[in-house]
Amino acid sequence: MMHEQRVPDAGSVHEIPEMIHGQRLQRPCGECALGSRWLAWDTRRETDCLVYVFDRVPQSSARSLWATLGSMVGVRRSHVVSLDSVGRERGGLMWASASYPGNHEGVLTLGALRASRGGLFTVFEAGRAIEQLLEATAAAHGDGLIHGVLDEDAVIVTPRGTLLVELYGLERAIRDQETGRNEACREEVGSIAEIAWRLLTGTDSAEREVFMPQVRRSLDREWLSWLEQGLDPALGFASAAE
Repeated sequence: MMHEQRVPDAGSVHEIPEMIHGQRLQRPCGECALGSRWLAWDTRRETDCLVYVFDRVPQSSARSLWATLGSMVGVRRSHVVSLDSVGRERGGLMWASASYPGNHEGVLTLGALRASRGGLFTVFEAGRAIEQLLEATAAAHGDGLIHGVLDEDAVIVTPRGTLLVELYGLERAIRDQETGRNEACREEVGSIAEIAWRLLTGTDSAEREVFMPQVRRSLDREWLSWLEQGLDPALGFASAAE
């Protein structure tokens, strides 16, 4: 459901209240695009929930953010966080809520999980993660939706090990959209290849010339072929399905 349908006048940093539409904010769970995420207690349903608070919205992005959040409510896609409701508080502070995907310790992102493992995943673990991200992206692209560059800190890992991309579609909606659809798709899939590289090597892909000999010794031909094409700025993949 969506509350207070007016477009908010949000151009400055907002003070975050303790209670948002019956949801009591209990503790922060890191940052998200244009704001922060919170573990909250839904006082009506008596259950934990995840609340995104967009307290750093520039005026130029307010209208796009509000419209995009409204279009996300109730949409169910594989490996994507589904928003249950969105709204705005007095003064223009926008928020969105979803089922809580964390545990008693908080919300775990893919980046935090990689860091906790010394910066590296095994080849099998990296493969499972990338399959899930490509599945999410392919389904969204099939519906005509593009997110933009994906980041491992915007991917939540549930207690069961399932990956969920949060706020899918928001990145492109609130940024400069001069990039055409085909190029945006290619950039998004390329960013998944970047994530794969970081999971496998613990380094940025800009250093791949240094680390590629080591990677070649640890990966099979299919993995290498996929990585090399995905990271190639001139070639890349036209879509997640490809």
